[in-house]
Amino acid sequence: MNMYSIKTDSGMPIYRQLVDQIREMMAIGVLSAGDALPSVRAVARALGVNPAAVSKAYALLAQDGLVAGDPNEAMVVTDKNVDRTEAMRPQVRKLVDAARRLGISWEDLTGAVARTWEEAGAPPPARGANDRRLNACPAKPRRTS
Repeated sequence: MNMYSIKTDSGMPIYRQLVDQIREMMAIGVLSAGDALPSVRAVARALGVNPAAVSKAYALLAQDGLVAGDPNEAMVVTDKNVDRTEAMRPQVRKLVDAARRLGISWEDLTGAVARTWEEAGAPPPARGANDRRLNACPAKPRRTS
């Protein structure tokens, strides 16, 4: 039973990694309404982590209405939909943080995303509301040292 992957050296709390992975699995349909999550103890044992981290992850998911039940028994996925863009937020945050560390501008970042999108063979994005939202995000002035 190893449905989760934890990186103890990532700097991200274990409970947050679990929440993000479970949300993503729900968003892409790996986990569906009615599916039972593994018990807190089983996950903690499989990953070699403190059960409190798993319990906290399950509690946060329950707080958001994504799972229900008793953490000591079985937590079950509810029929509440996960916003797919929200499920991507952790990966987007990593991308933005890396771009900022490297001093990459908004324009260069969006250009790199568009090129990567095309290289992956994804259909071109539709023109419309997202264009206006992207263009409404002003680029922050670069600091000069």
